[in-house]
Amino acid sequence: MKKNKLHLIFNPNSGQGKRRGTLDAIQKSLSEHYDLEVTISNSRKQARETARMVTLTQPSTLLVASGGDGTINDVLNGCDLSSPVTLGIIPTGTVNIVAREINIPLKIEDACECLKQRIERPVDVSVANKIRFLFATGIGFDAEIIENVDLKQKLILGKGVYALNSLKLMWSYKPFNVQVTVDGKNCYEGLSFEIIVGKSKNYAGKFMLFPSAEFDNGLLDVAVFAHKTKPSLMMGCTKFFLGSQDRKRLHFQGKTISVKTDANVPYHVDGDTGSSSPVEFYIEKQPVRLIVAQ
Repeated sequence: MKKNKLHLIFNPNSGQGKRRGTLDAIQKSLSEHYDLEVTISNSRKQARETARMVTLTQPSTLLVASGGDGTINDVLNGCDLSSPVTLGIIPTGTVNIVAREINIPLKIEDACECLKQRIERPVDVSVANKIRFLFATGIGFDAEIIENVDLKQKLILGKGVYALNSLKLMWSYKPFNVQVTVDGKNCYEGLSFEIIVGKSKNYAGKFMLFPSAEFDNGLLDVAVFAHKTKPSLMMGCTKFFLGSQDRKRLHFQGKTISVKTDANVPYHVDGDTGSSSPVEFYIEKQPVRLIVAQ
């Protein structure tokens, strides 16, 4: 029986990717089910170029990214979306935000099992200043945290490094002036510590932020944390983590979103460092098909 083709882009520098035997375990699990081709990617550029080559020349091949959120983002941004693309994920990074959002198992063998079952779901591809992302981007406070994460700390503390950096940054971070426009309408203008734009109901793994969000509805959700002082921000963060309502957390929804600030403010894409404001958001015409868990 002829096997379907699978091209694996493997990052040997990601968290679990550095462990001896990780690639062998993946190959052993998938080779009986797929005609497997592997690219060991040692740079972000290589991951993007490989994804582009595969999707251009072998559009029917299942493309799988094995690494952390940065690797997945590079593969997504490399894909040629002029024809349908199916993308799989084997989470071998430190935090694995994207995998957690779609409930991909963090155990390698279980993630490979999802690829064998091949349950596909169409997912909108969002864009922030020409950088694609799948689930969420944050402008301001949390992007600053991600930008200043030390790689050694990340490998030792895992997700805990973000909580540690949050506490450190809370006392020094200042709000910025921002203008948020949704579908051409000015929705908010004033001070803010954080703006989040996303497609997922949850943010930071398991905390509800956008109840009306859908992966395939062609719309983006935006939350403006319109807190003007540090005590107010701390209260707002507490309410968010507790799932409580907050009058200073404003919600909007639309097809295009513009965020302009009075200074360059960093943003992240799916937990990976992006660039800085201003930021223009929209959704690509062609979605991707993600391999998801049952």
